[in-house]
Amino acid sequence: MSKSERTNIIILASIIVLSTVLTGRIIGWNNLFGGNIDFALHDTYFEVSKLKILILINSLFVYVVFLIKQLSSSFRESIGNYVLVISASILLLLMTFVEQLIWSLQLFMNAGWHTEIPEDWSLFGLDSVTEIILIIIKLFVIGTLFITAIRIGMKKQQISA
Repeated sequence: MSKSERTNIIILASIIVLSTVLTGRIIGWNNLFGGNIDFALHDTYFEVSKLKILILINSLFVYVVFLIKQLSSSFRESIGNYVLVISASILLLLMTFVEQLIWSLQLFMNAGWHTEIPEDWSLFGLDSVTEIILIIIKLFVIGTLFITAIRIGMKKQQISA
């Protein structure tokens, strides 16, 4: 194992430990891997798994640190590229969950006691700034996934040639 691979593994382990400690301090250590965070909105009760929040924060920190690290090294380190791809994929999946949660909250907030959907309320329109920001972030993450995949493919071509 080369020195850069060991460094990447140490950085990855450090980020996961630090972000887990940070998450535990923010949302509480009780049942960090199995409990739920409960919140009520009007007459609706929501539960979000603490594990999903932990994985979201861990993947966000890993993604940001390895993106900066890979950008500074021009995507030359293969382990860093793979960590970036995996963390970006997990981040995209969990951001989709967050997006659905926000959409559900907006549905309950906008619908109220209406028996039919109001005419000015669009189901697939971009009605809030939060949705637009999430879409921009997701497009950025997809773009970095695309660039990383191209760099991995170029590196494999150089090895096979």
